[in-house]
Amino acid sequence: MGVARTTVTAMYDNARKKIAKVLVEAIVLIDLFLTFAKIGIFTFGGGYAMISLIENACVDNKKWITHDEMMNITVIAESTPGSIAINCATYVGYELPSPTPRRKRFLLCRMAA
Repeated sequence: MGVARTTVTAMYDNARKKIAKVLVEAIVLIDLFLTFAKIGIFTFGGGYAMISLIENACVDNKKWITHDEMMNITVIAESTPGSIAINCATYVGYELPSPTPRRKRFLLCRMAA
């Protein structure tokens, strides 16, 4: 009886850890999407107007990246083809430290911006 109970307890703990991991990933993805969707929806003036809002949200409020990383992101986004805001959002999603796979964060930020 004791061995069966330990096995059930171990299975329960593993299931709880998996659920917690999925919830953390979902929270990170939702936060990323809502942050960049809000910037994209309420910004007028194009990509250059969004840079300061992206910096405010990602560096000052959320602390996802540092100011130096934001400077690098801006330089890289300006030198690559495409909208500067989308390139900035994509790079932030790619560099964000999170248990969520980079590909998911990358695509989600790209869609939101």
